Amino acid sequence: RVSREEREALEARQQAMMEGQQEGRHVSH
Repeated sequence: RVSREEREALEARQQAMMEGQQEGRHVSH
């Protein structure tokens, strides 16, 4: 079972990764 803190940390990391990808695409443009 995953604790709430672990899930929040995981979601935060996924969001950061998604934002990073968007930034990379924006810069390459």
